[in-house]
Order: sequence, then structure tokens, then C-alpha cells
Amino acid sequence: KKLFEHIPGQCAMLIVPGVGESMISITSSPTLETHMEFSIKKCGCVTEWLHNAEVGQEICVRGPIGNGFPVDTKLKGKDILVIAGGIGIAPVHSVVNYMMDKREDYGRIQVIYGSRSMADLVRLEEMQKTGKFPVDDFFGNVFNVPSEKNDGIESDDSEVDDVTIVSDTAKPSEN
Repeated sequence: KKLFEHIPGQCAMLIVPGVGESMISITSSPTLETHMEFSIKKCGCVTEWLHNAEVGQEICVRGPIGNGFPVDTKLKGKDILVIAGGIGIAPVHSVVNYMMDKREDYGRIQVIYGSRSMADLVRLEEMQKTGKFPVDDFFGNVFNVPSEKNDGIESDDSEVDDVTIVSDTAKPSEN
């Protein structure tokens, strides 16, 4: 069940009694009426508990929190370029989901998304499938060379070189 109304880009405090609380981005579009979705990276005791939770276990949720993005005002009718890295896609995932649900309200939509490792590319398969995430252009990349230690799956301590993204199709709009 959807817990509350939100706008794209907002987050919520997920509270596990006796364990702690964590601020988590809402990744579902506000147009989704049946439930809410969150992208939760396992990186502490609360997120560990949430990853291991079983159906029926209860948590507390406080929200929405934050201002979100002006998708119905300043962004409406515009070409959109979304740039995100790693788990940073979570707050803008709701924005892109919303724009996909209201596709006729926006111009060209482009997404540039990268990370240090494959493990940090959240929901990559969903974003690459044009049927589920039909943006005009999608650029996804891992910005380091996988080591034997991680085989491209886990992050390691190797340095990440500066990356310049150059594309003929990622151009600013006239809007």
C-alpha cells in the first residue's frame, strides 16, 4: 500500500525499531498508486536489516522529506539531461520514472549514468531496456578497469581516473 503522496526526488526516513533509522530515496513515481519503491544499498546495520527482512516484518516510515524536483513546473515541456553516478541515481530515478509516466509532457530525455563498479550500477538492466525505461538516449559506463580482486563485481580501492563524456547526441536544448 502506498504510504503517502510524494513528489519526484523526495526521500523518507525508514526506521527499524531497536536497530536505527536511515534516510532513503523514494525511487517509485508518484503516479504509482499501489505501493512505494526504495533503492537500498546494503551499507550499515539498518540497511543490512532491511535486506534481510521477511514479508510481514514491520518498520516505521516518516516522510516525505525534502523539496523534490520541479517536474510539473520548471521542467515541464523541456528537454531533460539526467547525470548520476552509482547510488546517486536513486533520487533521480523517481524523476525519470515520473517523466516516463507523463512522457508527452517532456521533450528529449537523456540519461548519463556511471559508477566505479558494476555492483554500484543500481537497476542498470531496467534502465537499459527501452520497454521499461524508454528515454531517448541512455549512456551507462563503469569508470574503472576491473581488477582481478573484484572481477568487476565489487568496489575496490583502486583509483578512478577522471572521465570526460563526449557525445554527439548529448547536446543542450534551445529551451
